[in-house]
Amino acid sequence: MLITRYERLTVEQLLKEYSLVIVFDTIIAFLLWTIMPDKESFIWFFILAQFIGLSISTVGNILFQLFKPATTSSQIFLHIISLFMGITTALFLFSFFFDTRIINYFYSVLSVAFIFGVIITYFFIAREKYSQLQIAKQEEELKRISLEKENIQANLKLLQAQIEPHFLFNTLSTVLSLLDTDIKTGRNMLENLTQYLRTSLKHTRNETNTLKQEMETIQSYLDINKIRMGDRLNFKIEIPNDLYNIPFPPMLIQPLIENAVKHGIEPKITGGTISIKISEKVPGAISDKEKILKVEIADTGTGIDSDLSSGIGLDNVKKRLKALYQDKSFITFEDNKPSGLKVTIGVPYEKTDSNNS
Repeated sequence: MLITRYERLTVEQLLKEYSLVIVFDTIIAFLLWTIMPDKESFIWFFILAQFIGLSISTVGNILFQLFKPATTSSQIFLHIISLFMGITTALFLFSFFFDTRIINYFYSVLSVAFIFGVIITYFFIAREKYSQLQIAKQEEELKRISLEKENIQANLKLLQAQIEPHFLFNTLSTVLSLLDTDIKTGRNMLENLTQYLRTSLKHTRNETNTLKQEMETIQSYLDINKIRMGDRLNFKIEIPNDLYNIPFPPMLIQPLIENAVKHGIEPKITGGTISIKISEKVPGAISDKEKILKVEIADTGTGIDSDLSSGIGLDNVKKRLKALYQDKSFITFEDNKPSGLKVTIGVPYEKTDSNNS
């Protein structure tokens, strides 16, 4: 379509359009006065140009509102009609209110005004087309961003669904085994599992938890494994009180704890200790409020496994970090001397006043 703006003009758009028309009319009046200074004064040309320009614009708006042309040919035809009607109306009004001599130059003025009218009308058409293209581009960009967000959320749901059954199936298998060999311990583990499910299933369905909620789930998980492994497993959690209420995605830390238990502590005859330390780090150039939340998970187990990065749990953690934070997050693996492995996650966050409450 050539132009459809007349179907949805607002008061603001009308004021903007008429302001531009007045500017163009003033320029045209100055040009005509410069070319023919001996004919009339600048005021005479100025008033005539304003009569013609505003009349064309008003008649055009009325005709497009009434007929709402849908095809390009009908819009061009209506523009031509608007020019002739607008110029004719302006000349009669000018002769009635200001100077009757204009009728003597009717056809000459009509021809010149029509040429200028075509030029100005083309400007408005081109301006509207550009505006429509920009709007369409913005809508397409918003649609693309919306689709990307939906894809990311869908991927996160799939990744989370892969993570959740891992611990549950392993624990249930252990409980079944203990019920055959140690009923009391099996019952205690089952009670702990119930507590774990009560907290974790409520939290893991949220897009974001707090660090406190995440640590409750981790605590339940480690308590269950403590029953299973006895003195071979020890753990400690260090987190400042002012960080407890910081938002944090669910199921980012637990797969790392699972790997520390399964690949670090469990294969070691003497067992070991898992340490979870959470702190904040100011990177220096992000902003005054945005900081890096650093989560360190260290164990004194068997150390770095050559197949460590190939597990589903760790792979999902990396993918979720990428999906949630793009290049603003990181995850590293290093030796925890004298023995074991240390995994560090860094994610950006904005610390607000509510975090300190």
